[in-house]
Amino acid sequence: MKFENKIELLRYQLEQKSAFRVKEPDGLEVFDAFDEDGGLLIDIFTASVIVQVYDAVNEKNQQKLLSMSWVAMAMVCLSLVNPE
Repeated sequence: MKFENKIELLRYQLEQKSAFRVKEPDGLEVFDAFDEDGGLLIDIFTASVIVQVYDAVNEKNQQKLLSMSWVAMAMVCLSLVNPE
């Protein structure tokens, strides 16, 4: 399944209540979490944090988040939610 952007994919993931694998560079196509072909596994907690941060920031910062890699986006969002 292919999506327009990463947030759309994450919202779908949260609706499905399931982890997915995404593959770089664009990472806009989901794969089964148990697919052994590789890819980055995105769990529900991380997806929820990213969507919450995305919804809370202004449009300029939303665009910055969308331009980041999956790992960078997750690390930034997780650090904002739990700044320890």
